[in-house]
Amino acid sequence: MEKIDWLSVRAKIKKENYIELEKYCKANKTTISYYIRSLIEKNNPSNVSLKKAGTVSFKFNPSKDTFSFELDYDDGEKEVIAEELSLEFMDAMKKSIKRAITERDEHINKKLKSSVALTSMKRMKGGGQNVKS
Repeated sequence: MEKIDWLSVRAKIKKENYIELEKYCKANKTTISYYIRSLIEKNNPSNVSLKKAGTVSFKFNPSKDTFSFELDYDDGEKEVIAEELSLEFMDAMKKSIKRAITERDEHINKKLKSSVALTSMKRMKGGGQNVKS
């Protein structure tokens, strides 16, 4: 079993916030330490949003008969996600992706290949009387 090195984290908070935190932890039968640790682990600062655009690409390496999975960012940067992926792995992933897309299509009742998901729409105010044709 791997030994874990623990470090302490301290922060000052307002008294009313501490009282609410204490009540919350008692109601959920947990400790303040456990609750704060779980918040930090769920919101790991190393997992921040990239806010970058790019394309996903798979590349074939004929000399090794393997594939690589890469991200090609619009700013010219490239990142290799995985290397030396076998044909069997790629086939399994392709089947898994197709199955997941089929499940999604069934979930949103997609019937036509050209249809796209419509997740939310707001009605225009005025009922269309201000629209000119």
